Amino acid sequence: MARPGLPSGSPFKRVADALDCGYEHRQAEMLRWMLCAGFEVMGMKSFETIPEKALPKVRNALKVYEETVLDCEPFTDILGPVYMDLASRWGRSALGQFFTPQSIAVMMAMMTIGDEEPRGRLVTACDPTCGSGVMMLSLAQVLLRQGEPDRLRRYSFTGVDLDPICARMMAMQFLDNCAIHRLEVGELVVFWGDSLLPWTKMDLLVHATSPSLQPEEVVPAARTARIWAIQAAAQSQLPLFEEWAA
Repeated sequence: MARPGLPSGSPFKRVADALDCGYEHRQAEMLRWMLCAGFEVMGMKSFETIPEKALPKVRNALKVYEETVLDCEPFTDILGPVYMDLASRWGRSALGQFFTPQSIAVMMAMMTIGDEEPRGRLVTACDPTCGSGVMMLSLAQVLLRQGEPDRLRRYSFTGVDLDPICARMMAMQFLDNCAIHRLEVGELVVFWGDSLLPWTKMDLLVHATSPSLQPEEVVPAARTARIWAIQAAAQSQLPLFEEWAA
């Protein structure tokens, strides 16, 4: 059956089709379970128990997703378009979940990134409402397009989202791209929580660092300065939302 918004033959549709089990399992469940399976494969704690009966289909969906990552340009946002396609049928768009298309995110990254070579501490990039991680993925993609894979090791990518599925999508997409395409970023930090009120509750999902970093370059994920920087980034985005709502 055709899926509106996902062109036939697109890599995103391939993943969405693998998550479609008809009436046996809801697609929302399949996406969550695929993320659980992905986390387990990467040696991280699963956040939900996958029913034994669903395991074969979940593993197949994960296999299709990983093959799609391999076929696509590194750091392509695959799960964002899939999530939005499924969310259009969950009614989630009514909650204000609209992800930035990657073509726009890449353009923004190209306008933002500097030409200077990072020295000393890591260059930090943060998205306080990361969704599927498209802004951070696009920044990494632009660095690669500039022919500087080594420069990725000088960047720290941080993402936060109030939706636990979105935060886990960013974590999984970054980790899978690094593993499958054999790339290395300086640091990846992903939180599930409210970036406007980070002191209330922020659950750390991932804190991964490059082995090439010096000990003094690695700081705790929940360091006070990092948490306040996340809040400042979130507050800086508020005028954009107020403008949009006006």
